[in-house]
Amino acid sequence: MEENEAVVDYALKHRHVVVVPISGLNIGEEGITKLGTHRFNASLKMAKRFYPHTHNMDGFFICKLLKKKDGIKVSEDFEDYEDDLAEPTVEVKPQKKLKPKTKINSSIGKSAQN
Repeated sequence: MEENEAVVDYALKHRHVVVVPISGLNIGEEGITKLGTHRFNASLKMAKRFYPHTHNMDGFFICKLLKKKDGIKVSEDFEDYEDDLAEPTVEVKPQKKLKPKTKINSSIGKSAQN
């Protein structure tokens, strides 16, 4: 499902596309519009699902989209999506200088050099 109706539903919400009927294809099941707590665009009923155990072929999903215009939909309804488009911000905190727990004996180095 994540690779089928969910992808098309995302495109319907964020791009200028619509689902159109698939002409000449009279077999297959309707696309899913509800699954558990997920709700997808009602126009996904025009999509087709094919199941190996029902249709005696490989399972696959078909949905025909019509592009209305280029670009991304910008609306108040999609404020959360617009946030995804913004450059990610990373908060950098200055590092504290580490203090040694014990004093280093400077005389050790001097005796080794002699």
